[in-house]
Amino acid sequence: ALTWTTRSYGSTGAREITYANNHYLLTGDGGLLLTSPDATTWTRRSTGTTNALRRAAYANNTWVVIGNQDFPATLLTSTDSGATWTNRTASITFDDLRSLASDGTASIIGVGKNGTLVRSTNGTSWATVTSGTSDELQGAAYGAGKYVVSGANGRILTSSDGGVTWTPASSGVSAYLGGLVYLNNVFLISGELGLLLKSTDGTTWTSSTVAGGNQLQGIAYGAGRYVAVAAGGRIITSLDATTWTPATSGTTADLNGVAFGNGKFLATSATSVFTSPDGLVWT
Repeated sequence: ALTWTTRSYGSTGAREITYANNHYLLTGDGGLLLTSPDATTWTRRSTGTTNALRRAAYANNTWVVIGNQDFPATLLTSTDSGATWTNRTASITFDDLRSLASDGTASIIGVGKNGTLVRSTNGTSWATVTSGTSDELQGAAYGAGKYVVSGANGRILTSSDGGVTWTPASSGVSAYLGGLVYLNNVFLISGELGLLLKSTDGTTWTSSTVAGGNQLQGIAYGAGRYVAVAAGGRIITSLDATTWTPATSGTTADLNGVAFGNGKFLATSATSVFTSPDGLVWT
């Protein structure tokens, strides 16, 4: 069984965790944003906002963070590894964004309600892109040379030209599709009631039910295994993203996100961080 040990990050309200450019980025309620190079020492950064901060992405030497707010969307950028942040909210005109994705070098996309889909090459200037749907879009990821986004009513869209044009793909389900990741050459989408969709190309999908019917709040891959987290301290792990095994977290707190970077898994609750080097032993 996996064993988890609680670590404090010196604050409360964490909601999302991201790893890129050799840094962890922790975002949350009340403008919370912390950075760490090692998952042990955390530094709280000034964001200039009290809005809840959620998803983050990194491309072209720029961090971008969005807030889960109504019009206009909250958007922050940093070009110094998250040390200082610039609020770009005044320069955008689109509604609340739900997720970001990046190809890591040339582009970043954002998705949100009413089929909102936006694109940027620098994190500062954004253009609205035609999505072809009014369904709320919730998840976004990049892999296998394409962007994939997911949302309400089983909606999946793909783009192979850097997020400029989009094509519908059949999910085979009508459920609300939430978080979307690309890990170890596999796309995974978490949906309501424990629904999990899997694809290697973003076009053909298979579905299963995991985590006892609880919606997954985050999935990460590292050290040869997938680790997914959910409400109530629930953790499941898999070697192939098909067969999942429950694990013991040692907490009943809702787990909001998980990431792998710099040789460590990190999972977060509203008050704590849990770490592991391999997904098996947690300290």
